[in-house]
Amino acid sequence: ASPGGTHALMPFVTVTHAKADFTPEQKRAYAAALLDAVHVSIGAPAAAIRVYLHQMSLDDVFMADGKNELGLPMVRIEMLVGRTPEAKQALAQAVARATARAFGIDPALTRMIILELPLDNLAFGETLKSQMH
Repeated sequence: ASPGGTHALMPFVTVTHAKADFTPEQKRAYAAALLDAVHVSIGAPAAAIRVYLHQMSLDDVFMADGKNELGLPMVRIEMLVGRTPEAKQALAQAVARATARAFGIDPALTRMIILELPLDNLAFGETLKSQMH
């Protein structure tokens, strides 16, 4: 949930991937699935969730062993502090499942970083979120 409205315009979901054959229709369907997953799992207002899809070439993926993990999706979720571990677990499951369906992979292959931001670490223009009333 969004206690006291402190989660306005959050969370941000950014997916970096190397799926070259991702059509515009598939992108829209995946973004909609992510929006739904975030909304249902942690109760974020649908209108406040932002999804950013970034496609890159496999030539842009480098690992020490020379493998590129087939360009598996990396999901980064940025949200304000305040969710329980259980809510974050539900979020991880819902996002991994939506990602697995979109990319045709096992949910276990989804890599995800969940970042919780203190209100002092987000600003709108010149004002920190902690200073907004």
